[in-house]
Amino acid sequence: MAPPQPTAPDKPPASKASGSDADYGVVTVFYGTDRAPMVDSPPASRFSGWWWWTACSTILPAGLALAAWRAQRRRAWVIGTGAGLALTLLLAIAAVSDGTGGAADASLKGPNYGPDRGRLALGTCRVSVPKARQFPRLDPSSLVALGVHVDLSKNQVLLDVQPSPEENFYRDLKARVAASSRKEAFVYVHGFNNSFADAAMVAAELAVDLKFDGAPVVYSWPSQAELVDYTVDECNVAWTQPHFKAFLLALAQQSGATSIHLIAHSMGNRALTSVLEEISEEMRDSTHLFRQVVLAAPDIDADTFRQEIAPAIVKTADRVTLYASSSDQALALSKRVHGYPRAGESGEQLVVVPGVDTIDVSAVDTGLICHDYYTDSSGVVADLVDVIQGALPPQKRPWLLPKQTDALTYWIFTKASQALSRVPTSTGYK
Repeated sequence: MAPPQPTAPDKPPASKASGSDADYGVVTVFYGTDRAPMVDSPPASRFSGWWWWTACSTILPAGLALAAWRAQRRRAWVIGTGAGLALTLLLAIAAVSDGTGGAADASLKGPNYGPDRGRLALGTCRVSVPKARQFPRLDPSSLVALGVHVDLSKNQVLLDVQPSPEENFYRDLKARVAASSRKEAFVYVHGFNNSFADAAMVAAELAVDLKFDGAPVVYSWPSQAELVDYTVDECNVAWTQPHFKAFLLALAQQSGATSIHLIAHSMGNRALTSVLEEISEEMRDSTHLFRQVVLAAPDIDADTFRQEIAPAIVKTADRVTLYASSSDQALALSKRVHGYPRAGESGEQLVVVPGVDTIDVSAVDTGLICHDYYTDSSGVVADLVDVIQGALPPQKRPWLLPKQTDALTYWIFTKASQALSRVPTSTGYK
C-alpha cells in the first residue's frame, strides 16, 4: 500500500524552527476530545510536579550536608552533597523532558485542550513528523513558544488545531476515508500522563509508521499529564466512557469506512474495553463492527480482563491483539498500587484467553521504562503493520514463536525480532 501523503506544512517562523520538506512531513489527524479548551489562563505546567520534587531533592540533601559539615564529618558531607546534586540534576532533566503538557503554546494556531473536563469536541490538527526520529520522544512545543530554535526534521510538533462542527467533521472525515484505497480509519486512545499534544503526535506517528492510507483519528480524554495524578486519571478515564462510546458509534456510522481499527495504550484500554463491552451487549448477534483491535500494555486488572472483558470484546472485532511485557516498569508499578497483576504484564500471570492473540514482547528493549514499545520498537511496529495492513494471524508473522499454556497458544518475539527492535524506526515516508 502506498504510504500516507502528508500535506505541505505551513512553515513556522524561521527564527523558531527549521527543516526542509524533504526531512519531514505534516500529517492531518482527526480528533475527538472531551477535554476543556484552554482560552484565557492556561493551567499550571505539566512539569510543575517535577519541579516540586526537584526542589525537595535540593533542600533535603542540602540540610543533611550542612549538618554533616557542622559535625565535621567530611566523608558524609561529600557523599550527601554529591548524591543531592546528582538527584537534582536527574529530576531537572526529567522535568524538562516531560514537556509543558497543559501549558498554552504561543506558536500553536487554534485552541489547545487542557486537563479539565469538557464537552465532546471534534476537529482536525496537523502534526509535523520527521522522517528520521530519535527516542525517547520529546515534545519541543514549549521551546517553540519561547522562540528557541527547533529543527522540525528531528522533532514532532503540534502545528495547529482546527475545531469543526459535527456536520463538517464527519463530512471531511468521510471524504478522507473515501480517498483512501481501502476505505479505512483507525482510532488511537492514549493512556495515563498524556496531554492532547502527546496523543495527537502519537496518532500522527502511527499513521506514518503503519503506512496508513486511511484517516488517522485520535480520541483524547482529560488526562492530567502529570505523573503524580495517576488517581485523577483513573477517575477521568472512567468519566470519559459515555462520550467515547458516542464518538465511536458515530464514527462507525458516518465515516463511510469499511474497516475501522482501534488502538489503545495503557490506561486508555480501560475506556476502550469498557465501551466495547457495552457495544457487544447491544450488538448481540450482529456482525463485527471493527476490524482490528490492538490492546498495547493494557493497565487493566488481569483477572477482570480474563473473566469479564475478553469474552465480550472478541465479539466486536475480527481480531483482538494484546501486547504484554515483563519488562514494563510502568505496569509493574501499577501492580504494586492495585495489588494485582495487570493484563499488559507477562511472566507467570500472562493473559492467554480464547479469541485474543497474546504477544509477549518482553524481548524488546526500548529503554528504562519499556512501556511505549508499540511505537518505540521497530520490531513491534513491523508486527503492527502486519496486523493492521496485512490482517495476518500470528502464525504467518515469521518473527513470532508459538508457546503453549493451558492448551492455549500465545506468541513471543524471537531473538531475530529482538535484534530488529534495536534498528532505528523506519517510517512510511519514501
